[in-house]
Amino acid sequence: MVGNIVKDQNGTLTWVYELSFWRNPVILITVAKVLVLSLAVPVVLAFVLGLENGIAEAETLALTALAICGVILGVLLVVAYLVLGIIYGGKYQVLFKMDDRGVHHIQLKKQYDRAKAMGLLTALAGLAGGNLTAAGAGLLAASRQSMYTRFSEVRSIKFSPKRETIYLNGSLSRNQVYAPVEDLPLVRDHILSRCRKDVKVR
Repeated sequence: MVGNIVKDQNGTLTWVYELSFWRNPVILITVAKVLVLSLAVPVVLAFVLGLENGIAEAETLALTALAICGVILGVLLVVAYLVLGIIYGGKYQVLFKMDDRGVHHIQLKKQYDRAKAMGLLTALAGLAGGNLTAAGAGLLAASRQSMYTRFSEVRSIKFSPKRETIYLNGSLSRNQVYAPVEDLPLVRDHILSRCRKDVKVR
């Protein structure tokens, strides 16, 4: 084990991260970005509909749509985030498995706690050879949600030590890798050494 990360005999890195809904706004920011993009639809529609009455009318309708939809989506965002945070006990618990090809982001079931998950990781690290694959399949079956990102498909990477997050952006996928700040250099170096040489890094 290196820091909070378990490394098995095949070089696969595995760790559990508990993201606090109240201290780390990364999920809130991500959802907010999606909602901001969704605002474009009613705003553009209002602008187009208003063009028949002139550019000034179109701009007024667009700004009105932006204000109304912005307030509605903002309220929904805050309420939904608070409810989700309460349901999850204020924590988003994730298991990461990262090998030479990519990283698996696995949301654990609510009843898993960090101690049980870390105990399971230690047991996994002690298993020999092919049993790790079977154990990994068991973890996936116990998960609520998962996302896999191949390093070969990553086009840009953004590091945010303050939020303990690494953003992996592909042409069709977006993944967020979380790790304690003390483990971020290890995770960062592993990812950078396996991504394409022309990947954009921010």
